Amino acid sequence: MNSTAKIVVFAVCALTTLTASWPARAETITLWCKFGEQFQKYSVDLTRSTVNDAPATITATRIIMALTTTTPWQGAIVTNVNYYIFDRVTDIMTHKFSSEYRGRPGDGDGYEATHKCTEGNSPPPPPPPPITQF
Repeated sequence: MNSTAKIVVFAVCALTTLTASWPARAETITLWCKFGEQFQKYSVDLTRSTVNDAPATITATRIIMALTTTTPWQGAIVTNVNYYIFDRVTDIMTHKFSSEYRGRPGDGDGYEATHKCTEGNSPPPPPPPPITQF
């Protein structure tokens, strides 16, 4: 084998070893959604299909995450379900909440709200104060 072939083989082996030893990098985006005057941070891992480490369904236009908790309360079993639906086209997140009280017929609650979201490493700055005339 000539010296040029040896160098090429060495370079390919070295590159393969280096890339195999590098940790896989997840493709993530951070969304900041406004709740009143506060911002809530959502870390979306596009590689693992998670939002804040919870499983999510991710498509080109939407990100959907559902969180369910079940706890006993005053003789009933309460199941709370939170759906977070991020519209990647309009930058609007719809939060749907529902609760069901097993053992207490007729009890339950729910609501739906929308929140404006922006992508970035930190929440957007507050708007400038209104201009007052003298």
